[in-house]
Amino acid sequence: MSETQPEAPPNAPAVNLNITDIADIVKIVDYGFEQGAYKGLANIRQIISIRDRVDQFITQASSAIEQQQQAAEPEETEAEPSLLEDLLPPPRVNHKNHQA
Repeated sequence: MSETQPEAPPNAPAVNLNITDIADIVKIVDYGFEQGAYKGLANIRQIISIRDRVDQFITQASSAIEQQQQAAEPEETEAEPSLLEDLLPPPRVNHKNHQA
């Protein structure tokens, strides 16, 4: 089986496929197994091989997407004290309850 990518026709609309759609394909294959839809040892081995590769792809892609989302989120850092000190009034000390 060759691993070449088919070229889309020049005026073909863009395909909108996401990781959830691909995960649904794995579910469909699994459902086919549950229903006994696949016959013949050679066919079953080929389907299992493809299903496992797609499942590995989903795992890797999901991890990469999660890492990209985490990298895009701003990190929570502590503000510089000098900026806060300039904006906030000094803390109040209750001298009535404070004994020396």
